[in-house]
Amino acid sequence: MSNDSLTIITQAESGRYTDWLAPLLAALWHPFYTLGVGPGWILTAQVMLFSTAVFALFRLACPTLIAALATGATLIVPPILSMLIFLSRDTWFAVFMTAAVTALAHSAHPSRRSSRRQMLALLIAAACLLLAQAARQNAFPVIATVVTAYSFLALRRSGSHRSVIRLGIAGAAGLLSAILALAVTEGAKRLLPISRFHPEQALYVYDLAALSDRANTLLLPPRPRMRTVGELRAKWVPESPRALLFGPDAPYPAPLSSRDVSELAARWRSEILHRPVSYVRVRTRLLLSLLGVSQRPVWVTHPGIDPNNLGLALHFHGANRVLRTYLGAFADERNNGSVIYRPMLWIVGAIALLAVLRRRTLERVYFAGTLFVASAIGYSFGLLVMAPVSQYRYGFPVLLFSFLALATGVLAAVGRRRAAPVEQGAGPVDKLRSARGTAGARAV
Repeated sequence: MSNDSLTIITQAESGRYTDWLAPLLAALWHPFYTLGVGPGWILTAQVMLFSTAVFALFRLACPTLIAALATGATLIVPPILSMLIFLSRDTWFAVFMTAAVTALAHSAHPSRRSSRRQMLALLIAAACLLLAQAARQNAFPVIATVVTAYSFLALRRSGSHRSVIRLGIAGAAGLLSAILALAVTEGAKRLLPISRFHPEQALYVYDLAALSDRANTLLLPPRPRMRTVGELRAKWVPESPRALLFGPDAPYPAPLSSRDVSELAARWRSEILHRPVSYVRVRTRLLLSLLGVSQRPVWVTHPGIDPNNLGLALHFHGANRVLRTYLGAFADERNNGSVIYRPMLWIVGAIALLAVLRRRTLERVYFAGTLFVASAIGYSFGLLVMAPVSQYRYGFPVLLFSFLALATGVLAAVGRRRAAPVEQGAGPVDKLRSARGTAGARAV
């Protein structure tokens, strides 16, 4: 648990919220917290929801036993395990999106055509999308892209409209869904006693600091400890604006007043308009860093529980050492991830596999894989315009969604390859048995 985790726990315990992190989820947790549902229970729930969603996803591609084994293997994949054990809104967002996309895939499953089951799957998807939006402010583009992809594929399956018209209808559905999710969560926030801390200030400070470094002139508002670009460079690192926002010597201590945030916002908009090329380069450089293209992913797991006054501490030190040793084998001494932590490799692999699945007409797996790849692409766009720091927890959803698309496709392809020799070399009776087994697996 990081300091952000502890802040959310403090808010869930006290019932006093700020908009810096995930106030709606803290408010949902609050009544359960008073009943004794502490962080351990929430961690258990997050793992169980993720496991259930992954199992349901893999069942689209393979029989029950193989899906269960593949789910267990997924849980110990280092880039996934390192975040799944982390109690944070980043993990919550990824888990809720995984459940939402899986539910959408099941709602379009050929064996789920009964209206009640389809409606239930859609309701689960809608609830999880709202929870994902409540977890992270940058969920907006993800929701838009995944609903667009779902609508487009559903319209194409029905054979209605031309491709351009289908794309227009799907795009409108995706945009309206994202706007609705944002409106619902923002409306809910207005009903709660939430203090406004303006979390967008971190983005403004990051972009203005990066632009200042490129322009060799201070574009941030001058402060007593920040009057020249040289003083900025003494604190500035491309991975994070933390030294500028937090600590006793921070020149722009968060949370800033509404007036200071308005000044930052005005400067931010002005510099983007005056330096569009530099802005695009700054944002692209950060995105490439988060996707593991230009550097190793930074701080790939949180090693323990930060100091706190809530009485939260590690109890199973032996198990924790085993887990840290296992994850440490895939990271360096600075906690930067190895090649398997690079999201770009996974998303390229997932897209390539989708092309193969399309040719082999594995429709239901192709449908699910497309939704997860769309989620990865949509989240990447959100990182491009809104990420304020280069850490693995920001790029993790891209890796997770791509991994799930890739794993589902591989399970389906392997299962189909194993079934092919039986159909080609068996006698009539064996062929009949194989056909019945395949039909039974599909019916399940």
